[in-house]
Amino acid sequence: ADYLFVSTQLARKLPQLPVSRIILHFRTPWPRQSFQYVQQDGSQSHTHKRGVFTFVVNFGGVLLLFLLGLFVNSSGSVQDAIVHVAAAALIGYTVLLHTQLFNI
Repeated sequence: ADYLFVSTQLARKLPQLPVSRIILHFRTPWPRQSFQYVQQDGSQSHTHKRGVFTFVVNFGGVLLLFLLGLFVNSSGSVQDAIVHVAAAALIGYTVLLHTQLFNI
């Protein structure tokens, strides 16, 4: 990361400054990332399930926001039609559930 810092570039061009020595000796405290393959045992198999669950939840959220955006950007008559159909379906399924629940 020496090429990212302006202070490192100045320290290389002006090595006679006392602070240049300090700057040139600086190294990041973070270890270098290892790209070696680590074999996983069976104890880490739950992370795959969590990853699939996270993917499904994120995909569902993105899809819901996309559909909400389509709904908001549609014309007023289309919005009214969608609201009426959704309300009729909600009321209809509520009535159906109650008739099955109470055996009317």
